Amino acid sequence: ARHGIIEDEDMLGNKTQRQIGNGDTQAMQHEIHELKERIKVLERIATDNNSANDVSRQIEALRDN
Repeated sequence: ARHGIIEDEDMLGNKTQRQIGNGDTQAMQHEIHELKERIKVLERIATDNNSANDVSRQIEALRDN
């Protein structure tokens, strides 16, 4: 990945390599950012002292995003 080549694997285990373009890079950066934000929320949910109903509401809010 450091050199712009990534390996894809399908459900059958077949691997292919391809060079990523600028659009791929931006999409991956956006996805990484969104995942980091979700992790922050999940960490907060896990460490805060919330009621079960509040935790359920917060999890459902994550699913809506």
